[in-house]
Amino acid sequence: GVHYISNVRKDGYLGGLEIKFHSDLAYCEFPIDGIMLHAIEVDSGKTSTQFVDVMEAWRTLPDDLKEQVQELRAVQMFVHGPQDNRYGVDETLPHWSHRVARPHPRTGKLCLYVMEESTRMIGDLPEEEGRPLIRALCDHITRPEAVYEHVWHMGDIVLWDNLACQHA
Repeated sequence: GVHYISNVRKDGYLGGLEIKFHSDLAYCEFPIDGIMLHAIEVDSGKTSTQFVDVMEAWRTLPDDLKEQVQELRAVQMFVHGPQDNRYGVDETLPHWSHRVARPHPRTGKLCLYVMEESTRMIGDLPEEEGRPLIRALCDHITRPEAVYEHVWHMGDIVLWDNLACQHA
């Protein structure tokens, strides 16, 4: 599908809302494979999107954390807008449980599939264990040296693997 991401157009999706790191449609059983953004109208040099490689995040995850999460699942939930920081599942919202160490469907390489934007709980861990684990994994994924920032200019087109990358 096509969505306009705009803070100018009335039919613009998201407006000026800042979105934390995520993969699109992670709350679905089969998230979409690829995303493309095309800068049709942009304040050149003043707008950016950040990207992280979650296969590299898994590869560089400390062994003790890998061992801790290798067999766990993370619940991804549809969220939009400011987060309420709740831990757990709201059954009224779309959600899906994916492996934390999720194999990429084409390469088989493991991806660290935990997101600031949509991960609401890990396995059946209670909040006092799950919330700090989510924070530690997200901090590892988004460490400054792992982030690529694309500064947008008119006409730019960026295409990425939605299953191997997160964006913000």
